[in-house]
Amino acid sequence: MRRTNVAAQTKCANPKQPKGFTLIEILVALFVLLIGLSSAFALFAAATAMHKRATDQSTAAIMSDSIFSQVESKLTAGVEITRIARTNADLPGYEGYKYDLELIPVDENENEIFVRLTILWRKQGRARSQVFSTILNRHIPFKGRDPYAPRSSFEE
Repeated sequence: MRRTNVAAQTKCANPKQPKGFTLIEILVALFVLLIGLSSAFALFAAATAMHKRATDQSTAAIMSDSIFSQVESKLTAGVEITRIARTNADLPGYEGYKYDLELIPVDENENEIFVRLTILWRKQGRARSQVFSTILNRHIPFKGRDPYAPRSSFEE
């Protein structure tokens, strides 16, 4: 069995040839790394903008739910819908947001009301808005006993 020197086998064929990377190889590697990092930073910027847009739209949806609840509680018999409608109104707790509220009767008795709500805000100097709509029924009080109220076992 013949023994070989492992160290002798791993040496370069040409001992005068320099070892390591050339300047061109390093520059190409840095260029590839730069492209990858700039793409990652662009994705972070786009994700931040989409997060802000989603936050604004969620705030508008929460605001609309609150405003629709207020309108529904005010829609009772005898209240004119023109007294409920608003233009460029503020809602406490939502700084920077305004809303326009339009109420349109669906039937001649004004018992069903189409409600259009536009939430307005500014982002980077540009006006933004989101529109919500629903149909609400006017609350008509019952004369006498409410037929939907629970009855006690002692009532006749």
